[in-house]
Amino acid sequence: MKKIITIALVLVVSISMVFADDVFDSFKADLKANEAKGFAESLEGYKPSNPQSMGMGGAGLAINDGLDSLFYNPSILGQGKVRFSIPSATVTVNHIYDLLKKGEDGTSALDKVQTAVKEGLTENISDLIPVVSSLIGTGKSKIASAEASVGMLANVFGLAMNVNDTVRSFDGTVFDDLKISAVMGFGFGIGSDDVRLNLGFTGKLNVNAFSKRISVSDAMSFNEDTINQLPFAIGYGIPFDAGVTFKFHSLKATATLSDINLFGLGEYKYDMILVEDVKERLNTIDAISGEATKIRENSVYQFTPKMKLNAGIAFDTESSTGIKLAVDVVDILSIPDALDAGYSTKGVILGHTKIGAEFSLLNFLKVRGGLNSGYFTLGGSVNLGFITIDAAYFWEELGVVAGEKGLDGLSLRFNIGWDN
Repeated sequence: MKKIITIALVLVVSISMVFADDVFDSFKADLKANEAKGFAESLEGYKPSNPQSMGMGGAGLAINDGLDSLFYNPSILGQGKVRFSIPSATVTVNHIYDLLKKGEDGTSALDKVQTAVKEGLTENISDLIPVVSSLIGTGKSKIASAEASVGMLANVFGLAMNVNDTVRSFDGTVFDDLKISAVMGFGFGIGSDDVRLNLGFTGKLNVNAFSKRISVSDAMSFNEDTINQLPFAIGYGIPFDAGVTFKFHSLKATATLSDINLFGLGEYKYDMILVEDVKERLNTIDAISGEATKIRENSVYQFTPKMKLNAGIAFDTESSTGIKLAVDVVDILSIPDALDAGYSTKGVILGHTKIGAEFSLLNFLKVRGGLNSGYFTLGGSVNLGFITIDAAYFWEELGVVAGEKGLDGLSLRFNIGWDN
């Protein structure tokens, strides 16, 4: 983990590092071949893990007003709120269902791990490889993630920074995906507390670093030499987001455009590099040279995310003991392509729809539930004053249509902050 973070920090200091060599040819081929599959989320910028939204079926675009909203709904900046997060930490573990479900032999993956521990088989790591492979061999893209963020909203101005590390899987292989994202934006609002129009605009500096895919056995027998010789793709992009929210008493409607590629800044330019090369560069003058702001034309790999249009409506009583109802339709611009590809209209529409509710039972306790692309989710939060704890068990659709490739996860967040 520390070595991967080091790689990303070096990139911030020196963007212009190219090590074009035959050793990276297969890595580049993998990126191109799996651009819409295993590496899709790695190639794009950071998207926050928000247990509040996850518990509500992934919905809440119009009503979620935490600092996470800076990363996907800039119109929060028109609300005139003041908020600090110092910091927020989130851990998400996927494949809970796969871990607990019984196989044909009547045992689960968890049972097999527990048996291996009791019998002392874990001394030989190879004994656990079949168990681990059975969990991640489905190619569902995520195993676990951890992230931390800090930020602030000050009336019409906001800024935040997030670091997220995710272990991903694809076709029986694994790779690590590190993202560092800094966002800054401005907004304004027109109207009263009952009838109001909020507008916002943000720019983000997203730095991505992820490793080449390796087999499960290699991942479980990592050593210093393996890490040093492991190729990484390191790149950055500066996408922009815009959002608008209209409020009429307890009703709210929101629309956002994300990953806007202004002046080509939203394009990610990736270099291929070895960990040992990073270590060498840390001790040279090159790491702090004037090349830090130069964008090369001979980058090894380039990727431009498609712009996304999201929309949401919500009912929010804005009461400490009230109710929130939300419906979102996400990535609307990709729906025609899915229909043209022959997917059913019902499956495509359901796959892009999120529905959720939040009930405030007490001033400090909330429960949540929803449907995320047809999958049930649930969650809740406890507000202890300066500390808020959010939890969610959720399913999300990683395929094109509802029911194609669902993945579950358990997410837990601790947030130290203040909200007006």
